[in-house]
Amino acid sequence: ANVPGTTPWGGNTFTSSIDSAARWVWHSSNGDLDPTKPGFNHDEWLVFRIQVGAVPEPSSLGLLGGAACLLALRRRRV
Repeated sequence: ANVPGTTPWGGNTFTSSIDSAARWVWHSSNGDLDPTKPGFNHDEWLVFRIQVGAVPEPSSLGLLGGAACLLALRRRRV
């Protein structure tokens, strides 16, 4: 389970694009330490943590919408 200095993904061509610094979590029902081999269907799972780019926040659109509403109200009253 991600021991420092080990190569977790082996030489498998399916997993060759995974960064060797990636961390993983799994439970092996059959005692096999290779997470890419199928198990006994006891709800085995893999969790991959990937780095995601920044996502724009929706509050800036809310501020612009609120300002537009205020301008519309002000124009209506004048």
